[in-house]
Amino acid sequence: MEPNSLDAVVSSVRDKDPVVLVHYLTGGYAKRAGDLQVVPDKVAKSSDMSHRFRMELEGNHEGNNLYSFENLKQIDDKGRLEEKRFMSANPRDISDGIIWEKKEALTKGSDEAKAQAWYVIPQDCGGYALLNYLDPTYLLGMINKTPNLAACGRPNESVFGVTPLIGIWVIVKPRDKECIHQHTPEV
Repeated sequence: MEPNSLDAVVSSVRDKDPVVLVHYLTGGYAKRAGDLQVVPDKVAKSSDMSHRFRMELEGNHEGNNLYSFENLKQIDDKGRLEEKRFMSANPRDISDGIIWEKKEALTKGSDEAKAQAWYVIPQDCGGYALLNYLDPTYLLGMINKTPNLAACGRPNESVFGVTPLIGIWVIVKPRDKECIHQHTPEV
């Protein structure tokens, strides 16, 4: 059983603990691999940290907190140490996908800074919807979902403000080992 998602959010913001974004519908996890991939496999033990994120409280807009998601991958594809990168919608075309940018201060008010900020909205069915501050009609979802293959994570437009299951994420603390499945007795 996963730890409470709210505990993982609070711990990440307060204590700078890493989190993993797990897709509510598919069970795949978000990983920085060029853009954002939603990988259906178990989290591989690796040192690249591309599946770990740190949440930072960026501000507040009309009573809702805004967060940024720092990816903890430290080595670029050429083996060099790189600066911190943050999950960002493409400010020129929000539906174009996720890009990884250096930190842009939200206080600047630029589209680049707004594209790095996300509303984290609890859902009735569990999990959270991640809505982009630049255009909150877009929520983090995916495209090209084929079973057993990685999908491309990207902002999807919500229809009439309804959050589809494809746009819901569970935010959990990373585990160093897999949990042993425990049989649930029938009643």
